[in-house]
Amino acid sequence: MKARSERAGADVRPGRPRNHLADRAILDAAVDLLRKGGLDAFTIEAVAAGAGVSRPTVYRRYSDRDALLHHAVSEAFEAAMREPEVTDDPRGRVLQLLMNTVHMLTSTPIGPLFRTLIPHLPEYPALGRLANELGQRRRLRLREAMLAARAAGEFSDQRDLDTLLDGILGAIYFRYLITGRALDARYVERLVETLA
Repeated sequence: MKARSERAGADVRPGRPRNHLADRAILDAAVDLLRKGGLDAFTIEAVAAGAGVSRPTVYRRYSDRDALLHHAVSEAFEAAMREPEVTDDPRGRVLQLLMNTVHMLTSTPIGPLFRTLIPHLPEYPALGRLANELGQRRRLRLREAMLAARAAGEFSDQRDLDTLLDGILGAIYFRYLITGRALDARYVERLVETLA
């Protein structure tokens, strides 16, 4: 009998111990394939070849292509998230969280994944829901930090907070995905100074 893991799409079966090197190789190959070739190139066969394992090795872990896709994107997103440094400066925490988003886009596989996956979200509703869920986690942390900064008198509390967050995050994603212009701490500081 097959027992379902708590992690999306992963299967745990009795028998030989899992090869964790193969686990890592499969996820790395999946993310690399998505980043370079997008969903059109993303097949179990291609992932297996990239990981240097057999197709059955992949299928022992993931029931199908969509399960592997879901798990690989989730895992890559979690790996890209950095914990902000501990600070007593409410404004500094907001800036740290925004810079973590910039780091995620510019210095991890998540940025290129965004570029290749966004056009396919209408075709894959489950992937759209996953992207929304992962984005909401980061947004919630930023919202909490912004509320603390407002309470400390760092930012105006006259603007609608959700619209403000849309504006700040939207500007960051637009700059990365559309204009390709530099994303750095100076830009983030100017953005917050202008909008918040």
